[in-house]
Amino acid sequence: MTFDTFTVGRFLSFTNEGCPDGFMTIREEGRPATGGQWCGSAWGYTVYYSETHSINLTLFLARLSEQ
Repeated sequence: MTFDTFTVGRFLSFTNEGCPDGFMTIREEGRPATGGQWCGSAWGYTVYYSETHSINLTLFLARLSEQ
């Protein structure tokens, strides 16, 4: 997958409450869960590469942006 731009909520810190507004997670079929959350803004050439034939992308929104 390639993302041109990406924004989900805010990134505050590397703590348990680092993504208070929402986040995205990616899991690969047949692979152990690695944990982690992707939140805040990204720009430029952002790529996720998987060697599996199937992924599960989950988007969790706790608060919608006013934009």
